[in-house]
Amino acid sequence: MDLQYRLVDGKLSLEIAESGRIDRRATWKRLKQFGAPITIEHDGIQTKAWCEKEGLAKLKKVAKMMGAQLVPAPGQPDVADLDKATPRYEDLRPEDPDEVVLLARKDEDTRGVFKAAIRRFNEFGLNHPKFKHRVEGDVRFLKRAMDRFAPEKPEPEQEADPVKQEVSRMLKGVPADQVMRARNLLLELHEVAGVQQAGEAPRAEVPDPIPGFLGKLRPYQEEGVSFLLGRELNAVLADDMGLGKTVMTIAAVLAADTRALVVAPANVLYNWAAEIQRFTGEQAAIWHGRTWDGNQDARFLVTTYDSLRLYDWRRTDAGERPALVLDEAHMVRNPETQRSRMVKDLPQEHRILLTGTPVVNGLPDYYQLLSHVGDTKWASQQAFEETWLQDKQALSSHPKVRQAVADLLQRATRHVVMRRRKDDVLEDLPERTITVDQHVLDDEQEKTYQALEAEAQELMASTQSDVKVFAHLHKLRQHLIEARLPLVRERIQELLDAGEAVVVYAHYLDPLRELEDQLDGLAARLDGSTPPRQRERLAKQLGEPDGPQVLLAQIEAGGVGLNFTGARYVLFIHLGWTAAIHKQAIDRVHRIGQDRPVQVEFFVSPGTIDERMADIILRKEADANLVLLDEGDVLNRAQLARALLQAPGGGEGDDPNHHT
Repeated sequence: MDLQYRLVDGKLSLEIAESGRIDRRATWKRLKQFGAPITIEHDGIQTKAWCEKEGLAKLKKVAKMMGAQLVPAPGQPDVADLDKATPRYEDLRPEDPDEVVLLARKDEDTRGVFKAAIRRFNEFGLNHPKFKHRVEGDVRFLKRAMDRFAPEKPEPEQEADPVKQEVSRMLKGVPADQVMRARNLLLELHEVAGVQQAGEAPRAEVPDPIPGFLGKLRPYQEEGVSFLLGRELNAVLADDMGLGKTVMTIAAVLAADTRALVVAPANVLYNWAAEIQRFTGEQAAIWHGRTWDGNQDARFLVTTYDSLRLYDWRRTDAGERPALVLDEAHMVRNPETQRSRMVKDLPQEHRILLTGTPVVNGLPDYYQLLSHVGDTKWASQQAFEETWLQDKQALSSHPKVRQAVADLLQRATRHVVMRRRKDDVLEDLPERTITVDQHVLDDEQEKTYQALEAEAQELMASTQSDVKVFAHLHKLRQHLIEARLPLVRERIQELLDAGEAVVVYAHYLDPLRELEDQLDGLAARLDGSTPPRQRERLAKQLGEPDGPQVLLAQIEAGGVGLNFTGARYVLFIHLGWTAAIHKQAIDRVHRIGQDRPVQVEFFVSPGTIDERMADIILRKEADANLVLLDEGDVLNRAQLARALLQAPGGGEGDDPNHHT
């Protein structure tokens, strides 16, 4: 066993370099019991150790006694040279001030570059007080350079036009040479939003009590029912998952005294039936596959998207039901699919679309939702995109412009789309923390990965077959998953030892099956083949004394519609292709009914396909934010970027096993 060290600010940061499974916490404790002068830190996720340089001789002696040896991390001085190694300010400071000046003078946002550098120096000074005077000197130098090369401009004269005043406020902070272009864009979109918006969506009075409704609505849920009634049950309810869209819809159908056809994923077929019985006392009719269950004359007929394909709705009374409810409506975002065409062919003009993720891949998804509820202000999807994405460079370059366009797009559509975030309406929802666990491949795993990646790159350069390319990309992902399974298994065991229940997500079945075998009866698996009734049963039993403590869920099957509040830990073995799919899965746990803080953990590997997937995810998330103006980071961008872009051994404090 090797104890790998790094010299960090005059102290040794220690890591146990062991390729096999090992109880790191117990090992550190044994070292300390034998007299090693170390400080052990455990943050609830991982255990690490520190040693002052003065204790080096004692540490070497204890390590030798336990059959271990001290070895330097890449780029670190040998043990014999540690006493000579003194950190220099020039080696540790964030950057060279002269290089900051050169970079700032070339950047269109000169003042912004200087301000960011000054902030980094000040943060560095707080963490390294012994360099206080050197930091202060560099900060003074940067401030003088900023005043010389980017003096602060006086505030522009106030606009008389209130619209122009608003646009000027929106553009505060945009570089001067870009303001005019952005200003013209926003003024044009401001006019579009004003013309397209028919005013706020009408709100209808909600009966008190609602005839036949057995529950009690929260204030924001009553507002949702009022919105649906005001729109005559023809709207998009895009609230965050976990806010009770099912309950609001049931209440709205009762308040309107009508009958409804509900189309939902198979996952939640029986959940809908249970919620209908719970809040109305009535039995729903269920049409699943080729079979019926219940009275076909019931107020609610519940079916699945696949059942529409298997059974002609014209042979039922579905067409006589005035209201159509599409649950997880983002499933019909692609107009070319058979599923979307079948839904379009349904006769109902009153359509309630329910989705917590109205944007999965890009802005066209949003247009398709609008088209299903008859919002025809834009002649086509192309016209919609040409309006809102007409200047992609401005949107991608300047967050201020992007935020302003998002606000205007919401104004133009809020008469038909209602969106609330959990943080806005649920004061009692517990905190959610998202962390990124950096998994670094060992030498053999890295060698195999590089060979697979070379094959994939060669294939992409030589073939036009998307099928073959994607097959090789899947090989890369599967290799990473297989390599990190021991780490995931170790983390699951830590949580089980602490008495916690956990949901583990993956796209692939093989790692879930492997974990199920290893956990020997403690885990249950939920995948595409799990029958709807069993899915609901697993969700209810999760975390119960006689139920599974670990739910191994295929993300496409377990990430939609179900309620996993019996657990408060969520592990993603690998990244999916969109931010939305992660958000759906997380919200199975972080929702109404959850009364404990939720911990979400992603496993990623720097220098691999994970980096490219993260880039895709964050770009798609940006499109979602354009529509939703939702500042919640699904993947916690800062942490993910730090985990993926910071190469192991590359700088002070880098720790390849650190949970950021």
